[in-house]
Amino acid sequence: MSRIILDYSSWLLPLCLLMGVAYAALLYSGKPLWSKEINFGLFLLRALAVSALAFLFLGPIIKFSTHAEEAPSLVLLVDNSQSVGKSKEAKDKKWSDDFWQTKEKLEKLGYEVHVRDLENKEVKKLDWKGKTSDLAGALKEVTSEMGDKNLSRILLVSDGIYNTGMSPLYFNSPVPVSAMGTGDTIAHPDLILKSLTYNQVAYQGNRFPLRAEIAAPKFSGQNITVTVRGKGKELARETVNTGAGEWTAVNFLLDASEEGLQQYDVSIEPLKNEYSRHNNSAAAFVEVVKGKKKILLVAAAPTPDIKALRYVIEKNANCELILHIPGISNAPPKMLEPGEAELVIIPDAYSYDRSNPTLSAFAKSKTPLFIILSEWFNPQAMDIPIRFERSGGTDQITPQLNTAFLNFNFPQNAAEVFSKFPPVTVPFGKFAYPANAHVLFHQRIGSVSTDRPWLLSWDNNGQKMAVALSGGFWKWRLSEYAQHEQTEIFDNVFGKLIQYLCGKEDKRRFRCFPVRPEFLEGEAAEMEVQTYNEIFELMIGNTVQLQLKQAQTNKNFQFVTSQNPVYKLGLLSAGVYTYTAQTALSGKTETVRGQFVVRPQNAEEQTSVANHAILRRLSSQTQGHFYKANEWEKFISQCSPAPAAKLHEDESYHPLIDRKWIFLCLFLLLSAEWFIRKWSGGY
Repeated sequence: MSRIILDYSSWLLPLCLLMGVAYAALLYSGKPLWSKEINFGLFLLRALAVSALAFLFLGPIIKFSTHAEEAPSLVLLVDNSQSVGKSKEAKDKKWSDDFWQTKEKLEKLGYEVHVRDLENKEVKKLDWKGKTSDLAGALKEVTSEMGDKNLSRILLVSDGIYNTGMSPLYFNSPVPVSAMGTGDTIAHPDLILKSLTYNQVAYQGNRFPLRAEIAAPKFSGQNITVTVRGKGKELARETVNTGAGEWTAVNFLLDASEEGLQQYDVSIEPLKNEYSRHNNSAAAFVEVVKGKKKILLVAAAPTPDIKALRYVIEKNANCELILHIPGISNAPPKMLEPGEAELVIIPDAYSYDRSNPTLSAFAKSKTPLFIILSEWFNPQAMDIPIRFERSGGTDQITPQLNTAFLNFNFPQNAAEVFSKFPPVTVPFGKFAYPANAHVLFHQRIGSVSTDRPWLLSWDNNGQKMAVALSGGFWKWRLSEYAQHEQTEIFDNVFGKLIQYLCGKEDKRRFRCFPVRPEFLEGEAAEMEVQTYNEIFELMIGNTVQLQLKQAQTNKNFQFVTSQNPVYKLGLLSAGVYTYTAQTALSGKTETVRGQFVVRPQNAEEQTSVANHAILRRLSSQTQGHFYKANEWEKFISQCSPAPAAKLHEDESYHPLIDRKWIFLCLFLLLSAEWFIRKWSGGY
C-alpha cells in the first residue's frame, strides 16, 4: 500500500493547478496560428506540465506500507568454548546430531530458529574453539539484535562456566531463557595453575617477585614441583606440599638482567592420575626497562581532574606520577627543580603567577608543560604565549576532537564518543595562540562547531607545551563509564597526549610500531607504519618489508603504505615477538626494530567442573526451564504449540522527485507541446 504525503499543506494543491492554468492561458490567449482544437490541446499540455512542476515544489513523498506475518523466533545460544568441548556431550556424535535435529523439529513447529555462539555469530558447525565464556554479554547481544524479530525464547546450551563479563544472573532478559546443562559437575583430581601475579614492568639489574597460585582438588597432601624457565633455561624451582588441596601459593624472586620484553614460563610437573595437563602451565611477560618516566603534578588543592589524570597516568607502567600538593602530598625538593621530571602538569593554574619561583622556573626551562587553565586565569601570568581578551561571561562547550591532529592517532570511534560528553565551562572572549600550535580539541557550543580550540599543543622554543582552556574533564571519564562501562577512549586520548608530551621528539622519517604493546591470542595483531619525506610530509606508496621472529619461527610480510597507516598481521600464537621493518627513502634503506607480546588466553583451562547451579537460577528467574544435556524432546514439547505469528508493518519513504518516470512524463508533455507547435508552423 502506498500514498503520497506533502511537506506543505494540501490546500496549496489548487494553487498549483491554478498556476498551471494561468500560465497556459497567458501563453495561448492570443490569436493562434493554428486551429482552436490544436490551441486547446497545447493549452492542456502546458497547464499540466506547469502544474506538475509546481506540485513538485511542495515536496511530495511516497509512503510505502507493507504488512507481513513474522514467525516467532527462537535462539539456540551455544557456549562454543573449549571447556564445553571437553565434555562427553561435545565428543558424542549422537548428541550433536540430536542438536541439529532439534533445530529442524522446531522449524516444523513454526519457529524461525537461529543458532548463535557466544560472540553472536551464526553457527553452522559445533567446533568448541572459544577462548573465553561471556554468558551475560552473549545474552545481551542476542536480545538486543533479535528484540524486534518476535523473539519468543532462548535456549542456552552451556556448562555454566563464565570467565569474562558479569554474572548472567545480573542480566534482565526480556524473554524466557531456558538452559541445557553440559559437562561434569563432579570435581576430578587435577593440578591447576590458576594465576600468576607479578609486576608487568621491572627495572634492569633489580629482582622482582613472581607468585604462582595453584589449586589442587583431590590432591591433598601431595608434593608438587613448580619451575620457572626463561629462554629455554631453568631459572628457579620450588617443591611445595598441596596441604588440603584447595589452594597453594609458590613465590619466586627473579633477576631482571636483560632489557626488553621477557617471557617467563611457569609450569607444574604433572602427577599420576591427573585429569588434565593443559592447565599446568602459564606464561608471564615482563618488560625490563632502565627506569620510569617521572611526571610531576603540581597543584594548590585536590581536584577531580587530578584524580582522572592519575588514573590515566598510572595505567602506563612506564610512567610514575609524583604529586605535589603543599600540605597534602609534598614531592621531594629535588623533583621541584627543572630537568628532574619528564613532564610537569599544572591543573587549576589560576592559583599561580610570576611570583611563584618554582613555576616560573619551569616556564623558563625546557621541561614539557601541560597547563590546565580556569575561567579566572590570565595566561600571561606564566608567560604562556596566548593572548586573551576577556569579554566577561562564560560558555558551556562540548569537546570536538580534531581528527586532523597529526602528533598521534585516535581510536576510530573517539570523535563520536567525545561528542556525547557533558559540557564544561570556558571563559568567553577572544584570544590568539601561536601559529605553530596544533589543536587537539575544538569547542562546540550546543550543536554549532567553532574553530576556537579547547586543548592545543605546540613547541615553545624547544619546550613542548599543551594548554587546556578549562578543567572539568573528569566528568567526561565518568560519562564514558556510564555509557560504555569502560573508559577506554578517554584514557587512550589523554594517555597518548601525556606520552607525546613527555616523550622525546621522533625525527625518524620511517616509523613502524605495534598499535598496542600487547595483544591477546585469538585477536589480530596490528602494526602502524608511517613514512615521511625530507620536510616531514606523510608519504604513501612506499613498500615496507616486515619480519617477525618468535622462538624459532620467522614470518615475513610486505605491504605498501597508504592513507590508512594500520596493517593487520593476522592471528599469532602466544609469545614475545621481535620485528624488523625496512623501507627505502631517498635511495637509503631505513630500518626500525622493536618488540611486542601476544598473551595466551587460557581462561577455559582454569576449571573443569560444570556449574549447573547458575544455569538453574538463570532459567528460574527468567521464567524458563532447566534441562539435562539429553532432554531435547522435553524442550521441544514445552515449545509446542508455537506462539502466533506477529503482524509486522514496514514503512518506507521516497521523495517523488527521485522517481525517473516523473521526469519522463514532464519530458513527454513538453516535447509533445514543442512538436505540435513546430508541426503547426509555430515556434
